[in-house]
Amino acid sequence: MHKTSAKHCIGQRFIFDPYDNSLIDTVENNELIRLGSNESRALSLLIDEPGAIITRDRLHDYV
Repeated sequence: MHKTSAKHCIGQRFIFDPYDNSLIDTVENNELIRLGSNESRALSLLIDEPGAIITRDRLHDYV
């Protein structure tokens, strides 16, 4: 598993923190959205490789 160290801005709306497994919705009064560890790792993979085609098997192995 690979975790990135920085927070990421997603779609000019959400701030993703991979260490805290959370999203902050900056449009909805900074609402905190908790993610499960699997969801957080999946999102980290997609952020680490933007535009890449991620197969189901690769995603499964990463998570």
